[in-house]
Amino acid sequence: MAQLSTSLFSGLLPGLGAVPAKEGGFQDWITSGSYRPRSVASPLVIAFEDVAVAAFVPFANFDFERFALAAKESCSIALLEHNKHNLAGWPLLKLYYSSFFGAHAIMRSRGSGVVKLDRAHSFHLNQILQTYDPNSPQLSPGMYYYTTTQGTALAAGQVSLTMKPADSGAGVHESFWKLFCRFLQDEAAKAANQGAADSNLFVAGAIELSEAILNGASGGGVWLSAIRNEINYQHKHDAWFPLRKKSKSLEAISGTVYADSATIRLDGSKEKEPIFVFANVTSSV
Repeated sequence: MAQLSTSLFSGLLPGLGAVPAKEGGFQDWITSGSYRPRSVASPLVIAFEDVAVAAFVPFANFDFERFALAAKESCSIALLEHNKHNLAGWPLLKLYYSSFFGAHAIMRSRGSGVVKLDRAHSFHLNQILQTYDPNSPQLSPGMYYYTTTQGTALAAGQVSLTMKPADSGAGVHESFWKLFCRFLQDEAAKAANQGAADSNLFVAGAIELSEAILNGASGGGVWLSAIRNEINYQHKHDAWFPLRKKSKSLEAISGTVYADSATIRLDGSKEKEPIFVFANVTSSV
């Protein structure tokens, strides 16, 4: 997992964490940014052209910082509750949310993300689209997935950005984790195509983490979200009062919150030791 982190860090947006963030993040970039949009496919995909990195990064930085800090805070509270009160249920859930926010931060750090566009954002963007192409299809409010690409074909200091509707029909968390795993696999493919020195490790790590997050839930759902729901709503996995001295949840969280990321393993049995795998996956993102 440490190798996967190294690979992801190698492609950070320039100036991330260094330039002052602009309030509102990607949503405010839609309404105040400078770009030339066009629809390029059906179902709707929007391509944003002539996007200056220096103008875009402050908005991306706002989202990156808020998700990164939320991940840190969630993990810190999980540690505090476990260490001070020997709790398992809430600390496990907060580790889950730490990983959820952390995954958002990872995506933003590379110029990608899942974002909700309200009616004001879609109205503004539709106006610009109609200016360039009166026949352009209309964008509706909702959840969208965007990605940026840096390449030699672009002008110096520019990125290309594409945005399309996020998958619908599943819960917010399930949809996000599916998009996050798609993001990991896309980034791994880029590394392999570019011949990066660590691309083999990146590809293997992306596959391992994606399989750990997604596979194993009944009904085709996302496994990580399914276990979160079992802890939160069904009070399973011996995570709540009254806790036994040999509670598997206590043992699982104690074994991961102090672990170095390089020692975390994702190859445990989801059938025999689901809570141990859950704790390791949430600690690895």
